Order: sequence, then structure tokens, then C-alpha cells
Amino acid sequence: MKDVLTAILFIMLMVLPSHGAFGVELFGAGSPEVALAFSTLAEDYLFTRDDVSIKYSEMGTSSVLTAYGEGLVDFASFDRAVPADLVAKFGDYVQFPIVGVALTMAYRLSEFNASDPNITLDRETLGRIWSGSISSWNDSAIQQLNPLLAARLPNRPIQLGLVDDSALSVSQIAKIGLSSFSAEFAGALAAANNTFALMAPLFGGRATVLSTNTSARTNFLKNTDGGMTFITYPEAVAEGLRWANMINLAGQEVAPGPDAVRAAMQDFTPAYNAGQFAVDIVDGNGSASWPLAFTSYFSLSRNITAVDCTNVEELLNWLAWVLTNDAADSALRKVKFAPLDTVLATKLLALMNTVQCNSEQAYVTSYIVGTGPAMPIYTSWSVAYAADDVDVKYYTDDDATAKQQLVDYDEDFAASSNGLAAAWRDKMPDAALMPVIAYAIVPGYHLPELVGLTEPLVLNFDTLAAIYENNLTMWDDERIKAINSAVVAAALPHQAIVVITESIDSAVTHLFTSVLSATVPEFNATVGTGTLVNFPVLAAGNRSITTASPTGVIDELVATPYSFAFWDLYDITLSRSVSAASLINTSGNTVAANVDSVVSAINDYLASSATHAFDTLSLGGEGAGSWPLAAFGSFLYRSTSMTDCVKAAALADFLLWTQTSATSLRIAKRQGFVLASSDAELKKRFFDQLKAFTCAGVPVSSVYGCISGSGSELCSGFGSCVSNSCLCNSGREGQYCQLVSSSSAADSLAVILGVVLPVAAAIALLLCLVAVAAWYWARLRRGGRDDWEINYDELEVGDLLGSGGYGEVHRAMWKGTEVAVKVIASEKITKEMEKNFKDEVQVMTALRHPNVVLFMAASTKAPRMCIVMEYMGLGCLYELLHNELIPEIPFPLKAKMAYQGAKGMHFLHSSGTTITTANP
Repeated sequence: MKDVLTAILFIMLMVLPSHGAFGVELFGAGSPEVALAFSTLAEDYLFTRDDVSIKYSEMGTSSVLTAYGEGLVDFASFDRAVPADLVAKFGDYVQFPIVGVALTMAYRLSEFNASDPNITLDRETLGRIWSGSISSWNDSAIQQLNPLLAARLPNRPIQLGLVDDSALSVSQIAKIGLSSFSAEFAGALAAANNTFALMAPLFGGRATVLSTNTSARTNFLKNTDGGMTFITYPEAVAEGLRWANMINLAGQEVAPGPDAVRAAMQDFTPAYNAGQFAVDIVDGNGSASWPLAFTSYFSLSRNITAVDCTNVEELLNWLAWVLTNDAADSALRKVKFAPLDTVLATKLLALMNTVQCNSEQAYVTSYIVGTGPAMPIYTSWSVAYAADDVDVKYYTDDDATAKQQLVDYDEDFAASSNGLAAAWRDKMPDAALMPVIAYAIVPGYHLPELVGLTEPLVLNFDTLAAIYENNLTMWDDERIKAINSAVVAAALPHQAIVVITESIDSAVTHLFTSVLSATVPEFNATVGTGTLVNFPVLAAGNRSITTASPTGVIDELVATPYSFAFWDLYDITLSRSVSAASLINTSGNTVAANVDSVVSAINDYLASSATHAFDTLSLGGEGAGSWPLAAFGSFLYRSTSMTDCVKAAALADFLLWTQTSATSLRIAKRQGFVLASSDAELKKRFFDQLKAFTCAGVPVSSVYGCISGSGSELCSGFGSCVSNSCLCNSGREGQYCQLVSSSSAADSLAVILGVVLPVAAAIALLLCLVAVAAWYWARLRRGGRDDWEINYDELEVGDLLGSGGYGEVHRAMWKGTEVAVKVIASEKITKEMEKNFKDEVQVMTALRHPNVVLFMAASTKAPRMCIVMEYMGLGCLYELLHNELIPEIPFPLKAKMAYQGAKGMHFLHSSGTTITTANP
């Protein structure tokens, strides 16, 4: 019989519809309650990996465990975690909550239509309905909870649809929840041997025993007036069924939905922090929690034995996508499932590294996780950052939640746009606040009549304050017309201003209310400053919209003509129907929000005081061109107490990348943000913070040894950091390149030639020839370390300096240092050339001598292969000899240059490198 069952299961899986030929096909099976979620995720994953197919079939608990044990499926899914006794029987499972679901008490009452509200039940009343002590729809307990519907509640028995399924099914979720709600129900269920079918409603003729499939419960409700049974929220929505809202443990009325389920997950964060993921999330104590919530589990063996581990690796890649990808989040929400809470997802990313295949770690990628406000540059950075076995995931959440998660060590870093208040510092004394960007917050407006005008709308502090105070209500108000050009004033419509605000803690709200409070006394007296403010305009009814979503402001602004709100410049700029107003700043000048006006605000701010909290850039000074509503975007991290030192080191590398890489700079420029490191003072502060970043008392930054920690740049700005040590430019020496080389003191070329060409530089020009010769004609040896290997994207490639048969030489910036980059022409690379190039780089890594131009790094990965060397700003020896401004080089200088060049050549030959030709 077992063999027959196995064969049937195998056939079921094989005949599932196929989307075509795939490189990898993954099969899963289990709970029918989440089949829609799995199929949705599988379809959306094709947009990321079209070579991976995921197929899911509905199976009962025992069948799925058998199928997994026989190797017919790659993963199993259950509505609850597999208990210890079954784990012991079927093997050591690692169990991942993968999606959240609301279980509802659905009902049918023909007396009510679509315009009527859903009924509301409290926990005790629902428990008594299922225990049998409340049997009629017009029971006084139900009437008291529904005063608007009380008179229409029928004198009809409540007919229950009963399902007794396995301990891993939704029927057990219902029993656990109802037992928590009502002591009466808990006692009755225990007396009935944990079986619905042995309880009073069935014996009283007020219940029907149903089969275990979901459709049986759905059909029961559609055919039973006065019926009630438990059905998941996604199924209820899909089938057009009604459900009861509930009053939860905190005494708040809540409706089912993804956010209410995520709130329930958050109630069990202490368990997740303790590594306990096999918990039922019913009856949480949060004010927004849905009391009948559960998480569906994705289960597989902790140590898998396989001929080929590809399926295991691809399965975990898919799971990582589900946990981190915003598209996966959106896909689940569309079908009414709840993506996992950020804290839980973060813990599960670490759990993935415990899965083994053939006794080796199956998933090697580690994640650095950050949380904070909706800021496009942070998401772009996290996607663009590339490091071996390290990915960065940035989750969007409100300011207070992000900081609290850092307090609880539930994330690796947080983002903040309003600094770090003393109350937060008290909770985490080692928290470091590192400014990484500066940007403009702008008044955004959606006025179709102004589209196409060459002049923007202009506002000032008084008009802005009046809008929020509900004293200025129309777009064509004379106070707005008076400060605008005649063209704009004539186009202003006679329409009400619809103000969009946030109902969650918001750094944007804090920023603009602080500015208006500082500039308009009446606003300060009636409204004040805060992250969550009750504006008078909220009482205006249809002239205000409130959103609780971190990204809701821009969504509502785009969707609502004649609306107005403060938001960041980048999102406003991208939205074609929305524009940013100019402002009259504290100097009385009309300014537009752009990079220049933000840089001016930075200069004002830094000049205003010797110490800075970096909580705001607003009203920093009297700069004529300064934008008055600017902010610092900062990263927060635990500077001495991170619990995972490997992650701490990875975070330090990511922080360095954000402020020094060409890619991060391009992203910032493209999106209109200003990198903090573009300011010399902030750049020095950044490196000092990086040096002070430790874990278990040990510095974690890969450039720690190149930072003096006394307010200087990397290698004092006169060298490059390679393998955590400074390689100084010519003419500099010392651990941090902080000293002028003693040999440069004899420099007299300027006096002799009458031009500004120091002797040391002239000697270095000769060495440029030596390095080129070594590049072409070196005989090579394998070996050495690959610390020098970089990604080509780390370079900000600039002007062309020269070209040849092998490619081109460009001026470039790398880690804040000016360098020369020799780029091999990609269309000319053959396998033999690639091999020779890598061999030559290996030799050049060993060429370290004062008279040989400095090799710094290389990228040996086709098609963008290059070598990074010290930039010689005055050119090569050939250019010196043919410089018309230098008619004659004195013989003593010629002899010195020849001698220094010979020393470099001697070093190359003595190192086993043969130079057969030298062409200057």
C-alpha cells in the first residue's frame, strides 16, 4: 500500500502544469491553505530566475511527510510547525515560517447585504458560540457587540461547520485560538478529547461535520444560511464570503489582513530572538494584532543527502528571494497573505546558513540587514553592493521601529533622518550616528493646471503654516498668488487644497514641523513640533488624507489631484504628475531644491557650530542659496557591541563602499542626493568613525590600519589602502603617509629648469617607462595573494590619457585616490590574452620598490580587465624630454635621473623579471 501511495504522489507531482523547459524544477507539497501563496510566488520568481520552476501540490500531513521521506518533493509545507515527536520519527527538520495568514470566522446571514458592515465578535463570545452556550444569532452578547445591526440579527440557530484535521492544520489553529479566548471553550474541548465533533453543537443539531478540504467549508457557507466556519482570509476574499471582525486581547476592534497578521508576528518577537520559530502566533497582546493568525511553515531536512546539491541550493536561493525581495512582498499582499515581519525574516536569513547538503553548508551568503524610512538611495545601494558571499537588504519601516530594532539587536543597522535623540542614546550607549547623505525635503503639489509652465509654484513659511492650520484652504488664495509670478498666479485653480499627512512616526513630519515652528510663532503655539502631529487640517474631512504606510504619502500625492504634502525630492521628481515648489528661504531669496542648494545648506550647518547632532540641516544659516528644508540621512549601528563580528566587518566594508565607491557616487548623483563624504570635514569624521568601529574589542574595518584617527583622510589623502596598510604616493612616507619623504628635500629641479617640476616627480616619470616595460615583457611566475583583486565598478573612470594596441589608459578615482587605470580592450581579449594578463598581474604584485611605479590593484575578470597604478600627474619621461619649455636639462640632474632609473631596472632584473626593450 505504501508503494502505491508513493507512486500516486509521484504521478501527481509530475503532471502539474509546466511553463516550459527549466534548468531546475523544484517540487513542494502540503497545506492547501497556502497553495495560492506558493503558486503566486512561483510565478513571480520567473521574472527573477526564468530557469527555475517551482511546483506545489496540496496534500495531507501524513502524505506529505511520506513524500518528503521518499525524496519525491524538495520541501513540505504545514500550517503549524512539525512537533518534536514527528521530527524524531521523520528526521531532523529545519522549519522556516514563510508566510502569514489570517484565519477568519466566516458566516452567512441573508438578512444583510454588501452595504452592511461585518459583525464584530469578542474573544469570549466566539468561544461560547463554539462551545455551544451561545446558539442563536440574536443572542444578547452578539447584539451588544453590534448595536447598529442588533435589531436585524435573526432568531436563527448558528450552524457550525466542523473539521477535525491533523495537529498541523488550520483546525488545530482554531482550537488553540478558541481555547485561549475562552476558558469555557477550553474546558469543553478537553472534555471532548480535543474533537469538535464530540462537542455540544453537533449533539444539539447545530453543526455539520465537513471533510478536510477547503472547498467543503466554502460550499457549506454558501449553502447554509446562518452558518459559520473557519476559513482563511485569502479564501474568504476570493470566494466573496463575509467574516466577523474581532476585539482582540488588547481590547481593540481589528479586521483581518496582512498588516494585522504582521502585527501578531511582532507580538512574538521575544520567542524569535530566542531562536524559537515553532510558535503559534494566536491571541497576541498587541493593539493591532489579529487574534487568529498563523504562519505557514516551509520545512526540509537540516542535513540533506543528494547526488547533486543544485536543487537544495536553488531552493534556498528562492527562499532568500521570498524573504528579501520587495516584489515577493507585493505579490503576497495582492492575494491577501502577509509577508513575514522584518525581525522574523532577518532571523530566518541566518537560519538558512545552518542547512547542509552532503555535510557541507548549502547556502553560504550572509545578509547585512538594515531598516528605516523609504529612501530610494538606500535600496539602490543595497542592490548595487557586491561582495563575496555578502548581500545587503534594506527594509522600509517607520523611524521608531527601525531604532527599536537596533536597540534589540534585531538588525545590523538602522537609517535615520532626524538624528539620535538622548532617549535612544540611553537605550544603546554605543550607537554611532554616521551621516551618509544629505537631501532636500520639498513641498510637493499635484496641480494639473501648472503642468508645462516654465516657472514653479513658490511658497513661503507663512503660507505653508496656514495650510496645515486650516487657515488657507484654496489653491487660488490671494496669499499664494501674491508671492508667485503673474503666469503662475493666473493658472492657480479654484480648488480645495487636499493635505496628505502620516499617522505613523515620521522624520519628514518632524523636519517640516520644526521648521514651521521656528519661523511661524502661531504655528508653534497651535501645532508645534513632532514626529506624529494632530494637524488642525485633519478636521477638514474631505480636504485631508492620512496614511499609515511608510510610502503612502507619495502614492496618495500621485493619485490625488489638487493634493499637497512634504516628501523627498527624488520621489517627487520621478512622479510625472507631481512637482516640487520653490521656497523663500531665511535670507528672503527664492530657491529651488537641488544639489547646489543642499550643499549650501551643509556649509551653513557646519559653520554654525563646533559640535553637531546631525539631526537636521534646516535653517542652518543665512546662505543666500541654501534650501531651508534639508536633512541628513544617517546610518546607525552598534559601534562596539555587535554580537556577530563577521557581520560587523561586512557592515564596515559596506559603509566604506557607500562613501568611496564610484558606483555609490553615481547612484547619489543620479537620484539628486549629496554624499556626506563630498564634504572634507564630514569625510574626515567618517574615517574616524570607521576606525573606532570594533567588535569584541577588535577593529573590524578593512582599512583600519590606514586611518590615523585624528581627523584625517584615508592614508592622509596621500596614498592608497591595500591589505589594511598604506601604500604612499611618491614623496610621502609614514604609517599613514603623513610625512614628507626625506629624499624629496633635495629637490631643486624648479630652480634649475625655471619650471615647477620637482626632481622626485621627474624621477618618477622615468619609472613610468619602467613599469610599462615590465607590463609588456616580464617573464612571469604564479603565486601570491589576491588581496589586490577589485571589481571594475569600484573605479570612477575619467579622462583618456593614452591608448595602444592592448587598450587604453584612463585617469580614474579609486577609494578617494587619483589613479591611472590601464583597461584592456574587451573586444580583443582571447583566452590566451586573459591567461597572460592574469599571470603578469601576479608578477606585478611582487614589484615593490621606491623606484618602480606603484602597482595598486587589478580586475582580472573579463570583459572589463584592468590594472590600477599610481597616477603620475606630470606625464612620462618622453614628455619631459620633448617639453619645449625645458630646452636643456642640466647634466647633474640627467645623471641622477639615470641612476634612479637604473636602480629600478636592477630591482626588476634581480627579481627575475627580464626587460628586453625600453621605449620611452
